[in-house]
Amino acid sequence: MHITFFRLTYYIFVLSSFSFSQEYYPLEIGNVWTYHYNFWSPPPYSDAESYTFSIKVEKDTILSDGEKYFLLSRYDLTESASKLVRADSNYICYFIDSLGIPFYNLNAEVGEGWSATYNSVELIEIDTINFFNIYTKTLQFTLDGLSKRDITISENFGPISYRKQDYGYTDIDLVGCVISKVVYGDTITGIVTRNFPNFFSLSQNFPNPFNSTTIIEYHLPSFMNVKIELYNSLGQLISLLYSGRQNAGRHRVVLEAGSLSTGIYFYKLSTTEFSQVRKCLLIK
Repeated sequence: MHITFFRLTYYIFVLSSFSFSQEYYPLEIGNVWTYHYNFWSPPPYSDAESYTFSIKVEKDTILSDGEKYFLLSRYDLTESASKLVRADSNYICYFIDSLGIPFYNLNAEVGEGWSATYNSVELIEIDTINFFNIYTKTLQFTLDGLSKRDITISENFGPISYRKQDYGYTDIDLVGCVISKVVYGDTITGIVTRNFPNFFSLSQNFPNPFNSTTIIEYHLPSFMNVKIELYNSLGQLISLLYSGRQNAGRHRVVLEAGSLSTGIYFYKLSTTEFSQVRKCLLIK
């Protein structure tokens, strides 16, 4: 009797854990996401703005398409013009103009694209990262509509980052959340508290493809020597973008096309402990 109960409890735990790990947008009344917004622009604009904000799931409701949607307290990172969202194992959908619009295909292949209202959407990267000290799968999408932006969605936490470039650069990053009453990171002050022990990250440049300038971001786990190098498609070193010592945390360098010709290039992050290469495309 006790053995049977133990096995049943174990199976329930495993199934619930598996369900959580497969949740790309954990929508539940009371869940909260806290983001840090940062905007900056180069001369001649030289504007800057920084603040934190939170998005909360306020209630759920059945709509005219017969599906249950969750009402958010404000628009999320997708900028879909709808606060009503639902998610299943295949899609994240928004309710717009009396229709449920599938914005994100969670089973897409890298390079696969589709239309969602006035946006063209493409999955550009699948990755696994350490987020809030949990290794989690991420999907990075490019949305191209009234503006072009990149959205990254995490398997356990939902939308975790937003990148946009127009006359300046907009970064929005998840710094804390409450999922099923469990607190991750910082949901009060918006101070970034997540750590990256023994963890390096080199992000895809944004925008990509690019025309004149693009941003390369990377994370370091501790104070160390760093080099960021640019190579052409033949493996020849074109430029040293950065060389020096940097603190732990997130960093960025600006890659300016200058006299570079249209083509594929590779940028490389190198330290004494780690190296990684990513591809970028310049179109003039």
